[in-house]
Amino acid sequence: MSFDRSEMTIPGRLWSFARPYRWVFLGGFALLLATNALSLSIPWLLRDAIDTLAGGGALRRVGWLCGAMAGIAVLQAVVRTASRLTILGASRRIVYDARNLFFAHIQTLGASFYDRHKIGDLMSRGVNDVQLIQSFFGPGGLNLLNTAIVYVAVLVLLFRLDATLTLVSLALYPVLLLAVNRLSRRIYARSFAVQEQLSAISSRAQENISGIQQVKTYAQEEREIDAFGQLCAEFRRRNLSMAVIRGAMIAVIGIASGMATLIVLFVGGRHVIEGRIGFGDFVAFNAYLALLARPTIALGWIINVFQRGAGALQRVDALLLEEQPEIPPPGDDEPRDDEPLGGDIEIRDLSFSYDGAAEDAGCSLCDVNLTIPAGSRVAIV
Repeated sequence: MSFDRSEMTIPGRLWSFARPYRWVFLGGFALLLATNALSLSIPWLLRDAIDTLAGGGALRRVGWLCGAMAGIAVLQAVVRTASRLTILGASRRIVYDARNLFFAHIQTLGASFYDRHKIGDLMSRGVNDVQLIQSFFGPGGLNLLNTAIVYVAVLVLLFRLDATLTLVSLALYPVLLLAVNRLSRRIYARSFAVQEQLSAISSRAQENISGIQQVKTYAQEEREIDAFGQLCAEFRRRNLSMAVIRGAMIAVIGIASGMATLIVLFVGGRHVIEGRIGFGDFVAFNAYLALLARPTIALGWIINVFQRGAGALQRVDALLLEEQPEIPPPGDDEPRDDEPLGGDIEIRDLSFSYDGAAEDAGCSLCDVNLTIPAGSRVAIV
């Protein structure tokens, strides 16, 4: 898998990961369509069964309808499992490609890159952030597609049963969408802050473990424990801050769904009493409205997954966009004799500083003048 630098937008970069598996995702989408078609047929059959009983119809027909609902439920479970295996399997292939791409890319970067980045931070991006990308394409994508299918299909059926009641039940949804949009922006910012803090924790742990001999030699255990504890406390604070926003979103969605149900019971009950819809239609309407409850509540979780995935992608992408060091072309000097070079080595006015060093940090070696006699060895530490 290659990384196309021309796809500089987040949707473009996401597409670069998903493109090799587009037909797999398309197959998973078809299975989701079949799953929801089977699920949506059950309330309609229930409606027919209730109308048959209310009209004094044959019990044989009611038994046939009950058997059909049971068979459809079993078939739906099989198809739903297949859809999950297809989409979640594709997400695991994507994260496999992403990890290989990430690791192969950092192998090509020069030494100055590692002077500017901590190893723990690189490990966090290659493990934790890439895992969040998998959640983006796997559970996040699965639930997003399923929610979109359910909403479109259920709304069509609700309008077919009772258009007025449908409009009344959806009256709160514009306010709900506005609130979710405002909260989702905060989730993105706080999720990115959580991932940054997790990188700081990983870097500190890696530095302490790799440098444990120095910590022990200078008896710095308590100091390092306190510093690590402060990082963990900040990580907890940021996680709780994100959880507050996510909890608020779920609460808003739950309240809106509950109020919509109460409105439907009040208005729909009056429609049944007035004879505008049958009792079977009213039961089917509530059954379809109940099917919207789970996707609506899951909407907050989906937005959280997508925002965290976008933040993780931004962090991984920052490393994938790092340029490889330029290697100078081989010189075209005339061939030299095979006779080995000899003599003293003389260095005059040499200054050196690492790439990325702060301007006010000065040079690592400043104005070095040195003569190294032939046959001797000199090390600069």
